[in-house]
Amino acid sequence: MIALPNECYYQIFNNLRCNDDYYRDLFSCILVNRHWCRVAIPILWSEPEQHFKDEIIIRTFLLTLNTEEQALLIPFKNILPNGQKPLFEYTSYITSIPGT
Repeated sequence: MIALPNECYYQIFNNLRCNDDYYRDLFSCILVNRHWCRVAIPILWSEPEQHFKDEIIIRTFLLTLNTEEQALLIPFKNILPNGQKPLFEYTSYITSIPGT
């Protein structure tokens, strides 16, 4: 099978935004293979508030913090979630923040 350049996949996946439920299509794309996943995840997480509940977003962001950043939260008595560090640096994909 001939592989397309990442830019082609990106354009194809980005054009899914024309649909109201495009995030469901993107979820399907990330399950196809690792290559598609690496291309589709940045699109899906560019506006996470459109697709995910706030609790999931916050939990994911807290899990991406390194130990030094987590230590800064201790004085505020925040309970950090248990779990493995996410495979992607989701915070780097955000292009808009609600309310700004």
